[in-house]
Amino acid sequence: DISTRENTSHLRSSSPPRAKPAALAPKANVAQNDPNDHADKNSETRRKYIENQWNKQFDCLRSYIKNHHDCNVPEGHSLHKWIIRERNTCLRLMRKRTHELSKESPIEIFTK
Repeated sequence: DISTRENTSHLRSSSPPRAKPAALAPKANVAQNDPNDHADKNSETRRKYIENQWNKQFDCLRSYIKNHHDCNVPEGHSLHKWIIRERNTCLRLMRKRTHELSKESPIEIFTK
């Protein structure tokens, strides 16, 4: 009956659900990228880069010491800022360690 179809036509969906385009659908049997994995790769790459740069500067310092028999790099030399930064970092770490050790008495340290 046509009148019944017309009255119930609003209840039926007009078309079957569409499939996602291939570009948006997840690929089967392919491991999904973990966002943390990406961050870890970036941090590991950055760590290697920094380590490589530090080693280059240290090699330059070795060469300087070999030629000048000290590590008192004068201002204006390409190593000067690096040396100052490394010395300050070392002092800051030593102060921090001393401060952390002084929080407890020696007796408390040995009785733990």
